[in-house]
Amino acid sequence: MSEITDIEKGPVAIESDTGPKIHRVHTSGQNNEIVHLGDTAVERDELIAALGLPFPSEPPAHGIRIGNPSPLGFAAFGLCSFVMGMLNFGVRGVELPMTLVGLCFFYGGLMQTVVAVMELIVGNTFGVIGFGSYAAFFFSYGAILTPSFGITESYGKDEHQFANAVGIYLLGWCVFSFMMWTITLRTTIELCFMFTCITLSFVLAAAAEFTGDIATKKAGGIVTILIGFTGWYLAYCEFCKTVPEIFYFRPRMTPMPGAPKTH
Repeated sequence: MSEITDIEKGPVAIESDTGPKIHRVHTSGQNNEIVHLGDTAVERDELIAALGLPFPSEPPAHGIRIGNPSPLGFAAFGLCSFVMGMLNFGVRGVELPMTLVGLCFFYGGLMQTVVAVMELIVGNTFGVIGFGSYAAFFFSYGAILTPSFGITESYGKDEHQFANAVGIYLLGWCVFSFMMWTITLRTTIELCFMFTCITLSFVLAAAAEFTGDIATKKAGGIVTILIGFTGWYLAYCEFCKTVPEIFYFRPRMTPMPGAPKTH
């Protein structure tokens, strides 16, 4: 017991704390659920409840690492465009485009749909709109080419009306591609070039359907072949950017003038 002096009341006796002193606090257990206060061990939840503290929320689970889906999307778009361009140009005398149906459904359509969903997860809005929309294009174009859908047969023998209908269909995609092209003006030269070719190819393809001109169709085929090579190049660049340690040759995309710098 000790004594202190109060100015108003005089000497006042106080009792000193003779209880055990806590020199160390640590935790144990698989999830640190045991708290050691000196020589005393208590459950963490019991201690929190005794002190009247709010219970902490559960720690967030480790995030799942999502790979870069863009290389797959560009590769699918590039291959389908290359084959379509070769067929439209009439390479080796091939006129019927039925071999394109499988690519349209399973690579250009299905795979780009998967890519669009993954782009949504990683937060790439441009990728969602671009890959998702062109996946729908390949699905729908494959449906036009597939006899079981009955689209071509529904026009009967009126080939002129069918050609005009396909031309209008392609013209709609031309407008959409032009909109996407305006967005690429502040991205990279390679991406802007590809969307320039995409827009031009739809213009030429629609014009070929409206006029029936073979030369216009072949010109559209050449542009579409360029789209294929550009798509493959972009796929390679994106792949290199994702895992640069496995590539000897590492091409880089060139930013457009005025494009924001990326690190």
